[in-house]
Amino acid sequence: MNLDFFNNLVNDVKSNSFTLQFINELTKYLNNTKENIADKQIMQKNDIEKYRKEDNLYIVVEKCLNSAYLQDVNTDMIFEETSFSDDLFDLLHNDVVVRFKDGQYVYENEITNEWLNSFISIEEHNYALQELMCEPNFSKIDFANTTFSIDSRDDSYTILKYGESNQNTLKVPNKLIDYWVNDNSILGYDEENNFFHKV
Repeated sequence: MNLDFFNNLVNDVKSNSFTLQFINELTKYLNNTKENIADKQIMQKNDIEKYRKEDNLYIVVEKCLNSAYLQDVNTDMIFEETSFSDDLFDLLHNDVVVRFKDGQYVYENEITNEWLNSFISIEEHNYALQELMCEPNFSKIDFANTTFSIDSRDDSYTILKYGESNQNTLKVPNKLIDYWVNDNSILGYDEENNFFHKV
C-alpha cells in the first residue's frame, strides 16, 4: 500500500478550506451537542427530584425495560422514574403501589392489595349507579358545575356535601368514588364514566 497516497489525501483535505471549515463546524456542533446532553441530564435529574416526595405514594402506570412511569396519588402527575433497587424493579408491574421513603422507593404490599381489590366489574358499577340514581334530588344536580366535599364515610357509603354552604347531601356507594380520595378532597362527578374523582 502506498503511504504517500494517504499523506497526499490528508494534505489535500488541509489545503481545501471548505473541507477544513466543515470539519471545524462539525467539531463545534458535536461539542455543543455533548454539552446540551449533559445539561439535559442534569435538568432531568432535577425535574425528577421535584416529583419525589417523602412518604408519598405512587402507582405504577407502565413498566418499561429500564424504568417505570409513576403517578402521584395526590396530584395525578405522571413521570418516568429509573431509580429503583433491582429487587424492587423485579416486583413492579402496572397498578403496583410504591412509597418514596428515606430517599428510595419501597413496595407497599398491603396498599397494593387494597387498591387492586377496589377494582369493580361493570355489573357492580351498574348496580352502584342504580343505587345512586335513586337518591333524592340526584337528577336535579348540575354535575358540570357542582363540586362535592366529604361529610362522612363508612365501609360502604360516603355522604357528600354540595350546594350553597354545603347544605345538600348525597349518599354515594364507595364503589363510585376514586379510591385515592381523602377526607379533605374536593370531588367532581364524571358523567361519562359515572364516577366521583378528585378535582
